[in-house]
Amino acid sequence: MNNRSIAALSAILLASTASLALGCMGEVDDTIADEMTADEMTAEAEQAIGGGSCTPTDPQRTTTSGPKTYFNFAASDANANDAKAFCAAIGGQLATPMSSAENGAVKSLLVDQRTFLGPRQLSGQAVTSAGWVMPNGVPLSYSAFSSGEPNDSDGIEDGYQDCSAMNQSDGSWDDVSCTNTQGYDWVCEFGGPPPIHCGGGSTCAIPPGGSTYGCQCPAGSRFDPNINACRPN
Repeated sequence: MNNRSIAALSAILLASTASLALGCMGEVDDTIADEMTADEMTAEAEQAIGGGSCTPTDPQRTTTSGPKTYFNFAASDANANDAKAFCAAIGGQLATPMSSAENGAVKSLLVDQRTFLGPRQLSGQAVTSAGWVMPNGVPLSYSAFSSGEPNDSDGIEDGYQDCSAMNQSDGSWDDVSCTNTQGYDWVCEFGGPPPIHCGGGSTCAIPPGGSTYGCQCPAGSRFDPNINACRPN
């Protein structure tokens, strides 16, 4: 057998080996897909239509900025801690603008009320401008505090105003008390699919022992996220 014949035979063998390997990989992928549990497929469906969370009340206004979605909920007689807990319970967080574009998106939802924001000041700071972080504890890389703010009300750091709010007039920020009751709007932010409105006989509620709202169905049925409705067990 000459050199040209040997080279041709080698090429055929290499091609056959590659084809066999690809075929095996395809079989492995199919096996993995076949082995997905019903719970895993349900979780995937929930992520596709809203991350598995819902809202017990419909937002009055919504908007987006890049990959983020913002829901504005009607003014409520509550405090910043209440607003933070509510946004977390529906799968998001209090709006935390990280750019002027995101700040503008949040401002566009405000008509006649301020809104609480996510940034907070860590305790034990020496000055009013120190220690401001995002909800995840990372220091702020963007802020839009008004001139002279944050000032802890009197310019002296005493831990009185450790939360933040946005002014509806120009989108500027102010430091506010975390516990004082205010009739502010609540703007919640979602980095992924926003929560859904429960349909098909289901209601949005926090299940016993849970902390996040989800679509609940009457006894004898379960929620199917693929059709956003209850179906018999």
